[in-house]
Amino acid sequence: MAVLEKDFYLLDGGLSNAIKKLGGNVNNQLWTADLIHHQEEVIKNAHLNYLKSGAEIIISSSYQASIKGFMENGFSHEVAIDLLKKTTEIAQSAKEEYRAISKREVFIAGSIGPYAAYLADGSEYKGYDEAVDENTLRSFHNERLKIIDATDIDVLAVETIPSLEEAKVLNDLIEKCEHKAWFSFSCKNEKQLNDGTDIIDIVSLLKHNNNVMALGINCTHPKYILGLISEILNAGWKKKLVIYPNAGMVYNPYTKTWLGTSSPEDFLTLALQWKEAGANIIGGCCEISEEHIHLLHKRLVS
Repeated sequence: MAVLEKDFYLLDGGLSNAIKKLGGNVNNQLWTADLIHHQEEVIKNAHLNYLKSGAEIIISSSYQASIKGFMENGFSHEVAIDLLKKTTEIAQSAKEEYRAISKREVFIAGSIGPYAAYLADGSEYKGYDEAVDENTLRSFHNERLKIIDATDIDVLAVETIPSLEEAKVLNDLIEKCEHKAWFSFSCKNEKQLNDGTDIIDIVSLLKHNNNVMALGINCTHPKYILGLISEILNAGWKKKLVIYPNAGMVYNPYTKTWLGTSSPEDFLTLALQWKEAGANIIGGCCEISEEHIHLLHKRLVS
């Protein structure tokens, strides 16, 4: 089983913006997961475009895919399970098509998005408005995690986690998984998760879990990344560091759009600093495009 043993890997960019570029509509409660059952070719091509741009790791479309979310949108439990499995199958299809034209080794990370993704209210960017109890979180994540872990992925991407409580539940569940995982968190400044938890407390929580192979930050403003890297490393983190922030724009959860502008050249300048600071896996999240990844590939990998 691949565990990402090289010193550096290039990750993909945002899936939603890549899908929209291909004509897919993500303006609904299921977001990118809505396309799994009726426009899987669009998702596959979005993955493929990132691979052609130089990404070595693509993240599956399961971020907003959940049993609960699918069933609330009219799907049976059995179909919901099949749709979760299909997220890996789509990524695998893109990987196979890419490997037909390139011998470069590439990997699939199975996305495990936060409970906030199911809520579809932007909670991953600000923390939960009300306390979410442990049983709710465990029930939400447990079955989905087992399903995705049993598919043909290379690593689990536990991502955009906004709270300590959710990290504790997922840390416990990941210990029982077949695949190793990275954990990445959404943060509100250079020291804290969006719920106010110090990132150094996350290091203490995760560093002894043998199934956690990397820790890092995603869907966070790029201006906070260097400070967060410093906090993580100074707290004694010895494993891989994964960094894939958004483009520093403002998200509107009602229109499912990002407001602002981003520059691939500016992003590259920051990514060079992150790599120098110790990041082993670098990519982008929302509004980071194939153009960004292509530029990073030329300067960080080639």
